[in-house]
Amino acid sequence: MARKSNDFDNTWKYLLEEFFQYFVAFFFPKIYEKIDWTKSHEFLDNEFHQVIEEEKLKKSLVDKLVKVWLNGGKEMWILIHIEIQNQRDKYFSQRMFDYFIAIYQRFGKRVASMAILGDPNKNWKPSVFEYNNLESGVKFHFPIVKLMDYSKKWDELRKCTNPFAIIVMAHLRILEAGKDV
Repeated sequence: MARKSNDFDNTWKYLLEEFFQYFVAFFFPKIYEKIDWTKSHEFLDNEFHQVIEEEKLKKSLVDKLVKVWLNGGKEMWILIHIEIQNQRDKYFSQRMFDYFIAIYQRFGKRVASMAILGDPNKNWKPSVFEYNNLESGVKFHFPIVKLMDYSKKWDELRKCTNPFAIIVMAHLRILEAGKDV
């Protein structure tokens, strides 16, 4: 029997909550270096749910909002979106922007958005939302990690001691097997 997307989402949600520091170190090492890991981080599920409900935004189970402290003492909220699906979502970048704006408007906090894409389409890598109207507009960038990009780094993954290397290998094997992700 194929594994349901919801099971996959819940697994990623659990892994993020239990191993957040490893997650950031593995997928976003430049961001990892900017966070003060001597201070604890805090998941802001209630705050995130408020934004989703108030703004009537579509919510994925694996959207997480986390408060961290940067080196130098500044507070930063990080929006992490993990998209596990089998096809392109033409509204993905806009949804990332909508979350970013909604959190900023509701709480007035600095937000850093980042995404993990677990779909099998190697060429789908949305990382920008751009909107222009007459002479005004906005261009919103966010870093992404495409799990399929690791398929050519198998030896590197095997040698890595970060638990997310094993998680990525398992994810890739599930995609290879053609399971419902």
